[in-house]
Amino acid sequence: MHHFARLTCVLCFALAFGSAASAADKPPNGERIENIDKNRTSGPYKHEIFGLLKHVENAKIRSLGNQPDVGYVITQDTGYKKRFNWPSEIVNDGVFVRVKRFYYQKLYEEYIGYARQSRFVGYVEIYDWENRDKQIHVKYNGDDNISLYFHVYPDEEKFRFGMVKEFAKDPKPTPRQKNAEESGLIF
Repeated sequence: MHHFARLTCVLCFALAFGSAASAADKPPNGERIENIDKNRTSGPYKHEIFGLLKHVENAKIRSLGNQPDVGYVITQDTGYKKRFNWPSEIVNDGVFVRVKRFYYQKLYEEYIGYARQSRFVGYVEIYDWENRDKQIHVKYNGDDNISLYFHVYPDEEKFRFGMVKEFAKDPKPTPRQKNAEESGLIF
């Protein structure tokens, strides 16, 4: 009987652990997350990457939710690979893009991104080539509607973006600072 109780505890633990693992594969945001090679290249996912670029390249993409101030412009950068002088599967098989992030109508940052399959099923991950922690996960849903995540965490918030003709204007623009001569500090 003692062995039966021990076996029951092991089975209960295994079932609880298994259900927790399956819950991690489908986080609260409703997206499925796959465990895939962290050193994957663009190659096997080029069809999906170019499918996304076909819809969003050079378009102004703006947040439609609580952050109307955030916007992106994504363009393919075909010349970036030529700067490398070594044979590397990641570089030779890679799809590089230029990502411009806007705060209202002002360019906030710009970086070269590497596009590949996201761990979010159906999404394309674009990470900063020089800083893998800076990433976006993008999915074109049709009708100029885009879903976007900033990281792959089980509880990551999904943002809705849409294509717009212009980015929103800053409702509280900061006044231009006077230089030293204009402010009277220099005579």
